[in-house]
Amino acid sequence: MNLYDDENKTYVSMSYRAYGITHSVNIELGNDCTWDEVLGPIISTLESAFGYSFDLDKESLGIYYPGKEE
Repeated sequence: MNLYDDENKTYVSMSYRAYGITHSVNIELGNDCTWDEVLGPIISTLESAFGYSFDLDKESLGIYYPGKEE
């Protein structure tokens, strides 16, 4: 499968391995997806790997750029 065949999709694949256990997430989203839709499954996968919920401010998730906080 060539990831560039479908121009209207966003693909995210991530694996986290520690202590002999691998936690993976593979998602396919539409090109109009939000950061929450992309990061939500990744955060959930990491939370399950660590065994507790992260207390993240979901409003502040996204791309950092200079001047964002101003």
